[in-house]
Amino acid sequence: METRIVSVTVSRNGRALLSDHLELLLNQSVPLLDIIVVDNASDDSTVEFLRERYPSVRVIPLANNQGASGGYSVGLQYALGCNYEWVWMLDQDSRPPHDTLRSLLAAYNTFPEREKLGLIAPLPINPTTGAPYSLFVWRDGQVKLSTTAEGRGITLVDMVISSGSLIRNEAIVKAGLPRADFFMDFADYEHCLRLRRSGFLIAVVNNCHMPHTVGQPRVVNFLGRPINWITHRPWRDYYKVRNRAFVVWYQLPSRKAKTFVIYQLLKQMIGTLLYDPEKLDHIRFMWRGLCDGIRGRLGITVQPTE
Repeated sequence: METRIVSVTVSRNGRALLSDHLELLLNQSVPLLDIIVVDNASDDSTVEFLRERYPSVRVIPLANNQGASGGYSVGLQYALGCNYEWVWMLDQDSRPPHDTLRSLLAAYNTFPEREKLGLIAPLPINPTTGAPYSLFVWRDGQVKLSTTAEGRGITLVDMVISSGSLIRNEAIVKAGLPRADFFMDFADYEHCLRLRRSGFLIAVVNNCHMPHTVGQPRVVNFLGRPINWITHRPWRDYYKVRNRAFVVWYQLPSRKAKTFVIYQLLKQMIGTLLYDPEKLDHIRFMWRGLCDGIRGRLGITVQPTE
């Protein structure tokens, strides 16, 4: 019996990226029943381009930029109304190889507790550095797991990035939609934590790799040791800090978790002073994000700049 799968891609000014992305979706070895692009109020004629070049793609244009979390919330809600079994969440710069969907479904079908599996994802790889992004479990904070698990087909985690993740209809219904008021950053992790609290497992397929670009990655030297460092625009640090602080103060409060948030903030500030341009702007947005997260002030409170 055919598995009913739809993809949801969130886009913002993605005209230059979407052709490559959509061709990869159209040529998956397991066909998608529908391809949806949620456009976050682009001003580069993305919507017109898609309707002319890809008439089979369903475009949902938003009047205002609602960020990644708002875009996913709209797309998943639409998919729920169409009663698909699975929704494949993607960003406009996601580049899934043609067998990605088949590999995810094969891992799901061989998993011994697949009725508990709510979300399954490829291992995201930084195309610039060639390194996998970190996988995390939650132990009053984010604890890194090894991404070099030889011989293991699946790693169970508590949090994974949205892009590339395949989520079950039933899991969305039970755990709810991503929080649109997070705008972006940590929204995917917060959604994963809700999935876990709702009783679902989250798995990463170790041998299913998907290139995914986050920010401006590069390798830097720290005390004679190379580390991967990702630079974003300063305003994004506001949402990264605010949303993590909100989750800890209001959803998963503990003294250890709050200490973790402060430790992460200090580490991020030190890295910014060492490696980022616009250092003072970064630190100002981080501090403001911490204060707003602790006060529970959400929504689009800082306007993004390109």
